[in-house]
Amino acid sequence: MGKRLTLASEILDRISGIMDYEMLVSTSGIREADSNFMWATTFRAPVGINFINDKVSIILFLPEGSESSKDVNLFFNRVGAKLQDGLWQVRRNLTELSDVYGSALKLGVSTFRSLMVDYSYIHKGRYHAHFTFNSRDLMDISSLIVTYSDLADGYRVEYMRRLKNHSQVYDWINARDKVTNVTLQIAREGVHSDGNDPSHDVPFILANFLDERGTKGIALSNGKALSQLLQSHEESSIAEHITSFWSTNEVLTYLVSRLASNYIVIYGMYGLAGNDSIKLVIPVPVQQTTALMMLLKDAMADFTKWDLKLLEITDYDVEYGQYE
Repeated sequence: MGKRLTLASEILDRISGIMDYEMLVSTSGIREADSNFMWATTFRAPVGINFINDKVSIILFLPEGSESSKDVNLFFNRVGAKLQDGLWQVRRNLTELSDVYGSALKLGVSTFRSLMVDYSYIHKGRYHAHFTFNSRDLMDISSLIVTYSDLADGYRVEYMRRLKNHSQVYDWINARDKVTNVTLQIAREGVHSDGNDPSHDVPFILANFLDERGTKGIALSNGKALSQLLQSHEESSIAEHITSFWSTNEVLTYLVSRLASNYIVIYGMYGLAGNDSIKLVIPVPVQQTTALMMLLKDAMADFTKWDLKLLEITDYDVEYGQYE
């Protein structure tokens, strides 16, 4: 199939002006609290991370068949992995495994206006977390890195550098763990939206983070007021035309909460917020697409005052930076 532009790729192009820095941080690893057994010392595996109120939860997953590797099988037995939806899953409350890791991650995402975790993984025993942020936060983030350089044993910044285009992040993720993008439209019941003209909509990124303020977001506002559908508050200007905010939209907060409780790994949601609808792209590992569909089915049944519909389900093509 030839290359073609889709709504998901159009939205991804439009958010590229929001985050212009990336950073990869690693620590010496994750250990089981009772046995001090270190996770995944001989292989690599993606780790999803969720911030819900005071809880920082993580999930490591590998596809069915991974147990054929002796090292992986031994690891599964030690940590009590469970096979669900065709995936071997290890679920933990990170704050129970390490107060340092969980607290540091939550502090960073909650404190800095633009900082968000896109992706994390375990490789040869080291835990890695990938962040994106706006360069206006660079000085404060740099200061924190230097000040707390001895925060944990083995902590280091692998790199911190300017990001040319946000699609680079998804190129990098997809090269390691295949991504499916599910694009959802959220509109008030009875409000017509054909979803075909996003030119007047505001691009935004939504963090996988939920507390009493709502869900954290950052928008490329270009002088426009944020959509009332976002139900935003605590808006703060980061740079010219870039605004951080907290959203109390009940559908968005529901999705963030349920994605966490259903242990679905997401790689930084993004979308367009207009006057009549929100178009939200939810990137997930291809293996968890069915689990996301089941969650969306529940959401459509629960929110009768909202019109929720699927617009696209697309796979990311890393070779071309396009969707096919």
